[in-house]
Amino acid sequence: MRIFVEIHVAGRNPERHELIGDRVTLGTGKDAAIRFRDTSSFGAEFVEVITGERGVCVEVPTGTKGTLTFEGKEHRRVRVPFGGEVFVGARRLTFLTVEVRHRSPVITLFAAVALFALGLRVYQASKPEDLTTREVVPPGLFDGQESERCVETQADSALKRAQRDERAAQAKVERSAFVAQDGISAAALLQRAHACYEVAGDSEGATRMRGELSRQTERLNEQYATLRLRLRVALEGDRYGEALEAVRDLEGLLASQADSAYRHWLILLQGTLERKRA
Repeated sequence: MRIFVEIHVAGRNPERHELIGDRVTLGTGKDAAIRFRDTSSFGAEFVEVITGERGVCVEVPTGTKGTLTFEGKEHRRVRVPFGGEVFVGARRLTFLTVEVRHRSPVITLFAAVALFALGLRVYQASKPEDLTTREVVPPGLFDGQESERCVETQADSALKRAQRDERAAQAKVERSAFVAQDGISAAALLQRAHACYEVAGDSEGATRMRGELSRQTERLNEQYATLRLRLRVALEGDRYGEALEAVRDLEGLLASQADSAYRHWLILLQGTLERKRA
């Protein structure tokens, strides 16, 4: 079983790290095994995470300032089940697990020999590399996307547009469980509804849309990180059907983005996985 921690900050792409060992420190201090790229908004210099079979124990070490917030209450030490979350300052830590299939040593040996022989033949024949053996650095989910603006200039027209966009966004959010691209469309509609509520002078509506947009952005970033993790683990386990599903969902999430090396890799990878499944 592999254990991962995802660090979420509102408005930013989440960080994901694998927890290796029984005890791991993470935070902003120089002694942290996992140091954050952004040192702001973290409620302690570092925290210790002790891994277990059913969850983790998170604690602020003695002599270190800071507290943990779990289920609305502050703690210095708390047990968090897998799939649960704990807040340290403005950062939310989520702990995930991925089951790893264990193969027989004999099967593993034969598989290794077979893969080596196959790799040698591929190299000698100068065939293109197997795309399932490498990964391209992904872009941020909202990289390069411009903010939605309200095209209406009159308050009455802007209010009607905001209300229509809000209703349409709610419908898109409901459908996003089945069509990944609808989640991105919902975020754009919420952003435009927020802008139109501001033009209309409806501060309550603008505040409501700002909150909904923040929650939708967070959900999408979590979905994006989970799909990338699912794809990586499926490729490592040669589970091509599961990997193909993850690729298609990722393509849906990134459909509105400009072409990138990662999107090009996903398209080529989909073809490779379809051939491997045949």
